[in-house]
Amino acid sequence: MVFKVDFAKAYDSVRWDFLDDVLDAFGFGAKWRSWVFGSLSSGMASIIINGSPTAEFKFYCGLKQGDPLAPYLFILIMESLHLSFSKISHLFYADDAVFIGEWSDNNIKYILHVLHCFSLASGLKINLQKSHLLGFGVSHETVHDAAISLGCAVMRALFKYLGVMVGGNMSLVKAWDEIIGKLKVRLSKWKCNTLSIGGRLTLLKSVLGSTPIYTLSLYKAPKAVLNAMESIRRNFFYGMHGIDKKIAWVKWSKILAAKEHGGLGVSSFFALNRALLFKWVWRFISYENSLWSRVIHTIHGPCLMQSPPRFASVWGIIVREVQALKSQGVDLLSYCHICVVCRWWNLAWSPLSSYEEWLSWFKDIRLGSILKSHPFRKDTIFDDIVTRSYLWCHARCNKAFSWDRWLQHPYLLSL
Repeated sequence: MVFKVDFAKAYDSVRWDFLDDVLDAFGFGAKWRSWVFGSLSSGMASIIINGSPTAEFKFYCGLKQGDPLAPYLFILIMESLHLSFSKISHLFYADDAVFIGEWSDNNIKYILHVLHCFSLASGLKINLQKSHLLGFGVSHETVHDAAISLGCAVMRALFKYLGVMVGGNMSLVKAWDEIIGKLKVRLSKWKCNTLSIGGRLTLLKSVLGSTPIYTLSLYKAPKAVLNAMESIRRNFFYGMHGIDKKIAWVKWSKILAAKEHGGLGVSSFFALNRALLFKWVWRFISYENSLWSRVIHTIHGPCLMQSPPRFASVWGIIVREVQALKSQGVDLLSYCHICVVCRWWNLAWSPLSSYEEWLSWFKDIRLGSILKSHPFRKDTIFDDIVTRSYLWCHARCNKAFSWDRWLQHPYLLSL
């Protein structure tokens, strides 16, 4: 059972006396609570009717929209609801609440009873018309009857939570139709015709590049989807709309290149998708004691990075991408382990022309104190550097060269 609850006008209906009790329960002093109450009660408002404002009136409940303190106060209020559901699986993010549990009428009644008590105490009213109920392992008629009795809607197996589609197969092209549609909606013919090429480039980077970034950071997009999104960006940059055709004076691959390579610094969706997915691998290795990392270990086993799961999963697809990158000469896993004990991005780098200079540079590296708590030694790290560099060069160099010759004369082997 998945029960997604919607709160009606969450910020506007918070009771101040309940907020004061919550702050007191969390250990905030009387002076601090008086400051918060003074900040909330000092607000005045008026209503404009036919262009004329009415007399000002005071507020008696609610949090101020735009107040930097308001989100933290609301989190404390929702924390009291979290304590009420300590034995029920739930997900809270701001005013979004999702309850997950075994399907039974008693569970649904218990959740509604606690939510009703919380509503009376805090002033947060539940909007059942916008709430949704989803059942797994039960018939559709059972879920439909339960939703009617509650007064809520039936949620589809494919639903959106915090802006991300959940429950669908994101390896299908049709699952990305909404993302592609958003890119098209943000573009219009007048924008394409009225903006200069510099304006289109700015809009390209700020809007079109950030629209799908949240979904791309979680799912590997099919190649057809990436090509479709690149086509939308390319046509917009060239000033094309619909069936309009124009001459492209600069290749799109050149525009995607970095500025130091003569491009305009517009990253491709393919590179962006892989980089965002590899971010999870980096976090998984760097923060192996975190809760989500332990959950991944429990689900997929201890050898999940060497052998991806056979069944389709988000994490299995990420592991396969890591192995595909390794086949090209870049071992991301080894790189992550080394970077945990040595901050390579803080090192001053200079061109090296010989093996002796390379070895001298490496001996001057000052590893942080974190190295003391790890079994890595300098020779081990150095061997990893050499191995990774050799594989990278060997995968991209057309010449056949030996290991020892490459170590002694790296500058002779141009790519």
